[in-house]
Amino acid sequence: MFIVLLLAGHIAYGQDIIDSSIVNIQSLIYFDTDESTLKSDHQSQILDLLTKAKKYKNYELWVDTYTDDVGSASYNLALSERRKKSVVDYLIAQGVPSNVIQSDFHGETKCIGILPSNENRQLSR
Repeated sequence: MFIVLLLAGHIAYGQDIIDSSIVNIQSLIYFDTDESTLKSDHQSQILDLLTKAKKYKNYELWVDTYTDDVGSASYNLALSERRKKSVVDYLIAQGVPSNVIQSDFHGETKCIGILPSNENRQLSR
């Protein structure tokens, strides 16, 4: 799952130094199998991202969630939606205005791991 801080302009991945008008900072959170609840370490990652976001006047947060390919496609899509909701709800609870949050969920349609294995499945959670 990705949470991205995005500002308008040119893209500079993973940089805190503003050498263009866009700074893109990504944070990856891995859920356990069949889980959609944010753990405390997930929350601290999100708070870290928010600390960086507050350095900038205008920002947007993009939340994209995925699942692995274990289970049915419809179940995984619903699980991915629950994961998205848990992250978005947490952001809002931290005072992030909902109008700066863009979010989407993909289920297993965009698995990150290429070959079915436990390691690759974990990358998509």
